[in-house]
Amino acid sequence: SLLDSYLCDDRCAELIKKRFESLKQVESIDVNAKAGSAKIKWNPKSTFTYQAIKTQLQLVGVGLSELRVRVRGRGVPQGEGAALISLGDNTRFNLISPIQVAPGEYAALPDGSQLSLAEGLKEKILSSAREKKVIVIEGPIYQGHRSPPLYLIVSRLQIEKK
Repeated sequence: SLLDSYLCDDRCAELIKKRFESLKQVESIDVNAKAGSAKIKWNPKSTFTYQAIKTQLQLVGVGLSELRVRVRGRGVPQGEGAALISLGDNTRFNLISPIQVAPGEYAALPDGSQLSLAEGLKEKILSSAREKKVIVIEGPIYQGHRSPPLYLIVSRLQIEKK
């Protein structure tokens, strides 16, 4: 969820909507205060930043708990892993696999640069890059408050047909 639904009522949702509608980077926004979420369509020609979203929410007095994105772009090699360069604005997302924690165990959250992308995922992404295919990746931004760079946890990968 994007918003804390206990703290954000209908008036709060309307304020959030107005704040985001005033940004040229935002094409549309749909806020659901009861669900504690907002769906934002970002202008593909505007550079994506975590801070822009966080700042607008803070101006209303709401915190950001999780930011999930759906990015369309091309895979590229990135050190030992892969990155996604979004179409339109060329924002770079360093790709990482979900963090696996056994039930009942505590896991310290490392810096994004210490995380990696599973070999199978990396190969799919780099193979699509060699074939010049567009991919769509969905998932949460990892520790966005530390960006740049942006780390995107790959929850879902779709390779578009040419």
